[in-house]
Amino acid sequence: LRPELPAGFLGGDPFAALAASDASIRASSHPLARTYADLTVDEALRALLPAHLYGQAGTASAGNNIDLNVPSSFETAGHVARLSLKGEFVPYAGVVGRVVLEKNAPRIRTVVNKVASLENEYRTPVLEIIAGERGEGCLEVEVRESGSVFKLHFEKVYWNSRL
Repeated sequence: LRPELPAGFLGGDPFAALAASDASIRASSHPLARTYADLTVDEALRALLPAHLYGQAGTASAGNNIDLNVPSSFETAGHVARLSLKGEFVPYAGVVGRVVLEKNAPRIRTVVNKVASLENEYRTPVLEIIAGERGEGCLEVEVRESGSVFKLHFEKVYWNSRL
């Protein structure tokens, strides 16, 4: 600490100690420019997607009784992020996927959307790649759980790390 600050400055009332010292405080304002790189996934999607999808501050938009949240959460398996986009957000899947990809690179390299419910015998998902790597092998992932490494094809094997 600076020598002019009284002993016990941190242990007592800092405002009283500062007032008793010779230290001066100057308040100033500086413009703060936030860019896309500074935004979270949720903030970026709220800036990019039409406001009628989620209303103001995540509340239901005017005339809409449904509270639609910006789809910024996802499941991961290896380098793949899986979204479950609903209803009005499906037409914006490419935008959502690109934001998730860019905000989570290099860990996430492929973003998929689950396009159907898990109703088949083996509960394997029907997926659509919406951003990132495409082509053969892009859904082959390595998952580490409890000291074990599992190699699997994310579309051919049901995987949920929360189970």
